[in-house]
Amino acid sequence: MNLQELHDLGCRSMAVAGLPPVGYAPIEKTIQLATELLLPVDLKWVDNINSYAQSYNEELVKLLAQAQATLKGSKIVYADVYEPLDDMVKNPKRYGKLMHHIKFYKTEMLRFHHK
Repeated sequence: MNLQELHDLGCRSMAVAGLPPVGYAPIEKTIQLATELLLPVDLKWVDNINSYAQSYNEELVKLLAQAQATLKGSKIVYADVYEPLDDMVKNPKRYGKLMHHIKFYKTEMLRFHHK
């Protein structure tokens, strides 16, 4: 469903989430590591994938503002998931044991691929 269809059904308050920093996803890191180990190629697309997500989110914010202006009586908010997740990856100590466990998991995953 799109926002217009939801509005037509009577929905007036909506929250739309942006993209997370998908370059940190375990599958992306695994692909990057496997490719670096097996093929001597430049993977700029992996390095740039987070910037693509940020660009998408910036455009989404603009589109949501336009949609709210068009859909009478609506309140549409953007839910930023990128910044909090990016901060968790870049500053894991701020988030306690859960982030320590994730960091440990990533270390084990990388260790597995080096064998």
